[in-house]
Amino acid sequence: DRLFRSRQIFLKSKTLDRKTQGFLYDLVVGFEGTPDSESGMILNLKEIDGGLEQVCQNLQKKVSGKNESQFLEIVHLLYQQF
Repeated sequence: DRLFRSRQIFLKSKTLDRKTQGFLYDLVVGFEGTPDSESGMILNLKEIDGGLEQVCQNLQKKVSGKNESQFLEIVHLLYQQF
């Protein structure tokens, strides 16, 4: 069985002329495994959602106030991870 969860995340950066620009991303995670015989679930959804929310908040803090080139470096690193 498979389980997928997603969150939208809005990330902002500064352009070279100091204007703010934003990007909207979908963060999607997938899990595969055998459902628990009691709950029928692969994993606890509250824990998954809490983890996704924490990742989104950490990303927003990491890119907040960065200029465009720094922001794009961070996004490029994220793409390489997945």
